[in-house]
Amino acid sequence: VGFALAIAVRQRDFPVDLTTTLLHRKTIRGSIVGTRKDLNEALQIAALGSVKCTVEEKQLDDIDQILNDMAAGKIKGRVVLRIAPDE
Repeated sequence: VGFALAIAVRQRDFPVDLTTTLLHRKTIRGSIVGTRKDLNEALQIAALGSVKCTVEEKQLDDIDQILNDMAAGKIKGRVVLRIAPDE
């Protein structure tokens, strides 16, 4: 599983192996806004540890409440559903 974000990339072909992308559940996103300077500044901020991810783990049994909270805009960050116990 992986995630790639393309920012400040020059317009050109971007070959991707579709089979690998799908089988390994990779995500590729892009943005048409931002410059290379913006990208460098964002990377500097992340390197300083100033970027914090808000992730909350919940059980699959809580799915109804999670969906209600999502619809009401009450979720801050991301919710990860635990579908199996740790081994």
